[in-house]
Amino acid sequence: MVKAHSKLPSPYFRAGEEIPASGLYRVFHADHRTSHKAVLLAREAFPRCAECQDDVHYELMEAAPDLDTDPNFASFRNLRLYELPHPKKESAQ
Repeated sequence: MVKAHSKLPSPYFRAGEEIPASGLYRVFHADHRTSHKAVLLAREAFPRCAECQDDVHYELMEAAPDLDTDPNFASFRNLRLYELPHPKKESAQ
């Protein structure tokens, strides 16, 4: 039983917070696009959005701990995502 004064942790994470687990996350943006999925790595920071900046949040859909240890994903672990690109701006370049 949860005490009335204790707060349950939110299932959502904000840009700039540390990613708690590698896996598949649903990304929610402020008004400019529908939600989408992204694979993110533990111990990195949740990236901001190129369009809505820090007004983006994340929800873990499925943890994938093998991303951290499996040698087949070694090159993937070297990638860093600091900002989510906007698909319309990306295709215009």
